[in-house]
Amino acid sequence: MRCRSHSSVQRSGFLTMFEDVSGLGAWHRRWCLLSEKTLSFWAYPDQVNCKEPLGRINLINCTSEKVEAAQRESCARPHTMELVTMRPQREDDTDTLVTQRRGMLCFTKIWLSADTREEKQLWMDSLNQMLLDLRTWKTSPGKVRSQV
Repeated sequence: MRCRSHSSVQRSGFLTMFEDVSGLGAWHRRWCLLSEKTLSFWAYPDQVNCKEPLGRINLINCTSEKVEAAQRESCARPHTMELVTMRPQREDDTDTLVTQRRGMLCFTKIWLSADTREEKQLWMDSLNQMLLDLRTWKTSPGKVRSQV
């Protein structure tokens, strides 16, 4: 018998995402869609049905126990939340402000900033419910937990 999560968690809206660009940071406003284990993002909402996303974050790879507000020492941007993902290390990976190599793995901090405190809380609630659903159905990458 196989079990699958049929999470009903879904949220969409603008978030400003921190992206590592050649070792320097840049913030980009993106239209985000949380659905089916993935946070996908586009430049504009009208691109959702006609273009591939600019990127996807597979929440199965999330090692954060919970999505929480980013620590002010790390990120001073208001209304920012942080989650950490893990993947196998690639040959071109380097340690940066948001990426750390450990053994054969690469851990990446993902900073997402909402426009208001209330929107940040709604996004954190939705992301945390999705993570809970994934872990309840044991679709997470094992027991690896890390703080980058």
